[in-house]
Amino acid sequence: MADSNGFVLHPLASDGTTDVPYTAADYRMAVNSIQAAPDGTPFGGLSGIRAGSPSPLVSCDGTTVTIAAHAGWICAFGRMYSYAITRDYELRIPTSTGSYKIALTADDKAAGHGDGEKLSATAYPATTPDSQIPGMVIARIDAGVASDTALTLQTDMLITAPSLDRLKTVSGIEGQRAALADGTEYALRNGVWVPRTQFSQSGTWEGTVTKENTWYGYNFGIVHIELDTNMGNTDYEIFAQPMQGEVISWVTVKSRSVDGFDLRATMAGMDSMDLRIFWEVRAA
Repeated sequence: MADSNGFVLHPLASDGTTDVPYTAADYRMAVNSIQAAPDGTPFGGLSGIRAGSPSPLVSCDGTTVTIAAHAGWICAFGRMYSYAITRDYELRIPTSTGSYKIALTADDKAAGHGDGEKLSATAYPATTPDSQIPGMVIARIDAGVASDTALTLQTDMLITAPSLDRLKTVSGIEGQRAALADGTEYALRNGVWVPRTQFSQSGTWEGTVTKENTWYGYNFGIVHIELDTNMGNTDYEIFAQPMQGEVISWVTVKSRSVDGFDLRATMAGMDSMDLRIFWEVRAA
């Protein structure tokens, strides 16, 4: 249940018993890690607010800071926490002329931090490193002016509709993707469902990937893909899939530019790998 501030840190603490053979930590690891946007680790995730949250999220009037009701995820102590602020919340800052970071922080006694399980909103001096804050900085206040800093995490769920007429009855967030039964793809732009540009470019990369570094126990190398056509100012999405038979590997996007992109190819326990990668680029 929500506390007196309307805050919920989910899941709440619970102990395993014969009737409930799991703990909150078990639930958090299995469920919160799946819900959150991956950060490249097995169970960690990105701290951020749920798409659809109010903007601006934080406002300031004199020494009163208001955080709008919203939900999101916090990564702290190497663990993922989902949370909700069920109504607007106010906190005070020392002066209206100073600089502060507004953060949502987690207490988790079971993890050895704090004296309970709760969510708090705290104002830190702006000079405080984010790494010393057990939670997520959602805004910065400078001389009474608030600027949101939290990431907004999209749900990348694809909607499938039987017809365009049915799709037009669906409301969603900006950028939401959808497909009709015939495979035609749409995106929600300024409240209107518009056709997405189909495949811009695609191809297959084939060669030997060599180890460049080790990341959480896995070796990885970098594959650079040059595009045939400069993408200019077009925002584009990348889809890449290894075609590797029995060898375990996967690829993720490392960086991108107007004329190409880099893929991080991960290899389980190998220093090099002959790899074929199928890739597609679509306008977002």
